[in-house]
Amino acid sequence: MNAIFKEEEKTFVPEDATISLDSINPDRIPEAYYGILSKTYKEITRRLNSEFESVRTFHEQMTCNIIKSYTKIQIYNQVWIGSRCFDIFIPSVRGLSPVKARGLAIEVDGPVHDTVAKMKKDTAKDKLAESLGIMVHSLPNHEVLDSVSSNFLLHIKDMPRLSYREYRRLWAKIHLKTIELKGNKQEKDKIISIIKELR
Repeated sequence: MNAIFKEEEKTFVPEDATISLDSINPDRIPEAYYGILSKTYKEITRRLNSEFESVRTFHEQMTCNIIKSYTKIQIYNQVWIGSRCFDIFIPSVRGLSPVKARGLAIEVDGPVHDTVAKMKKDTAKDKLAESLGIMVHSLPNHEVLDSVSSNFLLHIKDMPRLSYREYRRLWAKIHLKTIELKGNKQEKDKIISIIKELR
């Protein structure tokens, strides 16, 4: 059987098992199928962006400007990863600690994030990204221009880069998780029908 399903106790999902998006190992999906994942992801995020209109804040823009002043690395704003939207996402960098981390999400947080309810949501958001191997860095508004934060942002230009294949796989993981958590039944069924062809 094609090892496209997640390994669990060294066995894969049986041939006759019901396929769920959560059972799929994105690292095993052939690159030829990345296009359909990307197209479905864009359809979902277009819908999400219309439902949850979000405007880039002054401090988010300042953070992007600082990063761009140090490096020409590609930066994405307001990126949906799973069921959450992240302020800034840099997919092409590799972590040093943990070494397996792929991609960097930056959250630029105002005072509202100091409330207990918001902190719980932020913790869940961080765990979602980290479950995909993505690093998360929180940056309070008042620290955007201080020396410590500037040093961190400066360090981004020196972070190791992902290979093209790693970069593509990271986006495949993001696309699949977002389809799983925010896609409608038709969108999920479309991806599952394609995956069945790979069994």
